[in-house]
Amino acid sequence: MPLPQGAPGWSFEPPSPPSRPGPDAQLRAAVTTAAKWYHNQLLYSADAAEARHYLESRGIGPDDWTRWQIGWAPDQWRAVTNHIANDRCAVAAGIAAESTSGRVFDVMRSRVILPIRDPDGAVVAFAGRTINDNNPDAPKYLNTRTTDLWSKSATLYGLDQARDTIAATGTASIVEGYLDVIAAHRSGITNAVAACGTAVTGDHIAAIEQAGAHQLHTAFDGDAGGQFATRAALRLARDRGLPTRVVNMPPGTDPDSLTARELHHLWASSEPQPWAAITAQLQADPDPRRSIDASVRATEAVLDETTRQDPLTRLVAVHQTAAAHGHRFTAVLAHDTATQPETRHSGDDNHPEATTAAKALTYGVADAEDPQLVQDIAETIASLQANPHAGRQAALSR
Repeated sequence: MPLPQGAPGWSFEPPSPPSRPGPDAQLRAAVTTAAKWYHNQLLYSADAAEARHYLESRGIGPDDWTRWQIGWAPDQWRAVTNHIANDRCAVAAGIAAESTSGRVFDVMRSRVILPIRDPDGAVVAFAGRTINDNNPDAPKYLNTRTTDLWSKSATLYGLDQARDTIAATGTASIVEGYLDVIAAHRSGITNAVAACGTAVTGDHIAAIEQAGAHQLHTAFDGDAGGQFATRAALRLARDRGLPTRVVNMPPGTDPDSLTARELHHLWASSEPQPWAAITAQLQADPDPRRSIDASVRATEAVLDETTRQDPLTRLVAVHQTAAAHGHRFTAVLAHDTATQPETRHSGDDNHPEATTAAKALTYGVADAEDPQLVQDIAETIASLQANPHAGRQAALSR
């Protein structure tokens, strides 16, 4: 029966069409599905036997496979792409790529898969690691490309797992590689994260601070690349005013190659700034055959990494430079102060043991302006001469 025309209180709206997930939701669904599929391949596929053996040989067992949702990508062209059943979405999510002829294929093949997550734990990308050297041209690690879900210059591997510890302790540790993060967490260092196959950036430091860190430990590999990464991270942290300590890995090692006991010892003996930057700079150029002139120039380079105007920082730098290059601390100190452009050195340059008061004045500090600092410098010099290790600690604690 038709309603009277103009009847009050009645209206009709056609039903809304069913909502469809937006592009980001589709990508998130794709990478989540892929992560589960890769993980099941590692757990159950006969094809993954070599991968399981490889992981266990690195100390990464089934508990770690589950905690980090580690997976395996078989050596097939369309395995995970077929499972997702949406080529366009697989390509947009970085899981697949498209050839110039239009053929869509899996990006990860014959690799251990490490899901990369955002701070809330959602999968956003993948890293894949080879398990043998059968193809020397293949990169050891391969990341899915930048997508709408992630950028490696702003994403930290393991931050979702480390976030609670970082917030509780106010300290974050940044290591070099994915497996280093897993090794650190397995050893109880649960504030460890890593840049995703790239150098540490300002965005990475900002993410660490956003997680609640007001202090940073760096623990990069004990090789030339690790030393370079350490110096770069120290500069970024310094620019943001983030206090930093350096965990110095023994040459040729990384967290993944050391025992839990060794890692805890290294973290406990980490070096604070400015000593950390001094050590990093000198490790980059540790020539022990330098003349005193060359040692002084090395000291100037060290101070460019720290605080050039701070007298105690300069003192520590001079001491470490002397030790690294095989010179007596007093000799380098006397030579260094004598060559300062605004020196007021009242001692005899031919006698390295010139008075500590005169040495203190050569750092541009007049006793009438800051007598306490002059005393601190004099006491630190005396301590460094008597006991280099204790003197270092005294200088750093002032």
